[in-house]
Amino acid sequence: MRPLSYWQADANRLDELAFCDRNPYPLLIHATTGYQLQSLASMSQTMDRAVLAAADRPPTSPSGIDDYLGLEVKTRDGSRRFQLTLGCNPFRDVVIDDVTVSNLHAHFTVDRHGNWYLQDASSLTGTHVNDKDPDPTQVLVSGDRLSFGMVDTVFMLPSQAYAMIRRLI
Repeated sequence: MRPLSYWQADANRLDELAFCDRNPYPLLIHATTGYQLQSLASMSQTMDRAVLAAADRPPTSPSGIDDYLGLEVKTRDGSRRFQLTLGCNPFRDVVIDDVTVSNLHAHFTVDRHGNWYLQDASSLTGTHVNDKDPDPTQVLVSGDRLSFGMVDTVFMLPSQAYAMIRRLI
């Protein structure tokens, strides 16, 4: 995951169409003021992936661009495929390094019309869309809240990501 400010320079100098052309992939946006990512490498080595309590400090509302992380939903190698994998394993297409995210946690699928779908891959801690189990035929829309274990993200298509970044700067 990268700070959302990584995309700020493009949003500052490009109009929406040029921004979307340069950054064609949806983003998973994670607010750092809630649950703090817990890397398995930084924890004591354990075989269990127990669900951890949320951060000790009470969550606060994000106040600026520095309170967000973004992760592009794209293949690791840049190829075009209809199914992408998400998990904590660095060989997955979309990597979320957190102890509550399984090695293979979920699958993203994109159809030929550009519609995105999400399915749980029998993860230990669950995958949810807007606090419900994902329906494999439900199209994801910008603003959907996707949860992988305890990691809450918001799915944003490029045009909505552009609008959000412009609003935060």
